[in-house]
Amino acid sequence: MLLAVCVLVACARKVQYLQAENIIYEEAEPTPEQNAGIDICKESDNYAPDARYPEHTPMRYVRINIHFITSDEGERNFSGVQAKQFAEKMVRSANYKLKVNDEMVLPVGNDTPKLPVRYRYVLTGKEGVPGDDGIYVHRDSELMLFNKKGKPHHSSEKAQYDTYGVRKQEVLNIFMLEHHPDSIASPTYKPSSDGIGMKYWVKMAGAFYKYQRQIQKGKDDPFSATAGRMAGLLNHEIGHSMGLRHTWNSDDGCDDTPKNGNCWKGATCSNNMMDYNATHGAITPCQLGRMEYNWSKERSSQRKLLDPVWCERNPEQSIRIQSGQIVTWESAKDLNGDLIIEKGGTLAIKCLVSMPAGSYIKVMSGGKLILDGCTITNRCGDEWAGIITPVKRKQARGQVIYRNDPSLDRVANMVGGSKRAR
Repeated sequence: MLLAVCVLVACARKVQYLQAENIIYEEAEPTPEQNAGIDICKESDNYAPDARYPEHTPMRYVRINIHFITSDEGERNFSGVQAKQFAEKMVRSANYKLKVNDEMVLPVGNDTPKLPVRYRYVLTGKEGVPGDDGIYVHRDSELMLFNKKGKPHHSSEKAQYDTYGVRKQEVLNIFMLEHHPDSIASPTYKPSSDGIGMKYWVKMAGAFYKYQRQIQKGKDDPFSATAGRMAGLLNHEIGHSMGLRHTWNSDDGCDDTPKNGNCWKGATCSNNMMDYNATHGAITPCQLGRMEYNWSKERSSQRKLLDPVWCERNPEQSIRIQSGQIVTWESAKDLNGDLIIEKGGTLAIKCLVSMPAGSYIKVMSGGKLILDGCTITNRCGDEWAGIITPVKRKQARGQVIYRNDPSLDRVANMVGGSKRAR
């Protein structure tokens, strides 16, 4: 038995944190982007999820809450249990649309890639308040009103946010309003489902009116049908809050979102989330890249609204670069777990990577990690464990290569005696 234990100990992998003498320093020729003065880490196109490795873009969770504003008598909008059920159904439907991400209809014959959408919404209540699910009902006959044109109650006014906003600048406050009855009475006013998306709040109008119309028309399950329709509008307005613009009437900065006639429904009508249409079902690579880039920026309004799941290590969400994979990261990332480069795998990191507290990067024997001008850090005020290169008898240590002066910040196990490796 003693002999067996000795053999096992001798053959076991020896885990050792990266030391300065094990770093391979390489000179690198300037890239065409560097010669042109282009910072690839600020190019939003580089942030679009990779269809081959969707897990390399960790899932983002946008925190939202939903406010239904009724009349002083508690009428003319969803309230009570019905408000809660409608909000939950609408959010589930919106998240499902994100999960599916339909193929783009326009332009006709297009080959726009259908990429995985790596964000979802989570209803979020007040901190430290048991039972607060982030769904609220307020009685306010004035602030329940939404007017597409003119004042008072113009769509861009933020009185609802000022009065009823919860966890401002941390959670996206969504207000479910209704059109003014005088406006509805006018033959020239169309009480359609409308909305507006701003940095920290969204207004959506007409859900209850649409629900009542569905009942009047004898539609099957009018409640679910209304929630499903409003889910598309929710995605559209939150798209604005995340930094996207309309695609149909102006240059939104994306080559894969063609201008179009903005028709509502039909074979030649757009289905893009940021157009006005019946589905709001498609998001292009450029649009996804723009949102991901906004979420990566430290002080952006969009990042403030995210649930910071990247702060706590989740081993089940570790990323593995497997044998035969040669991967380059040219965008900033917030990882939720450890990063492991397997034997025969190669990963080059060129931008910032945030590691959760206590997490590590492991480069297995036969694996290669290239740190090319990047920064590896923790963005939550904690420390990550460091880079380990496990070795086994008669096997070579995994390679860690430095190019263009990378840095390791907020690392518990220092490299070469310094928390900032040069």
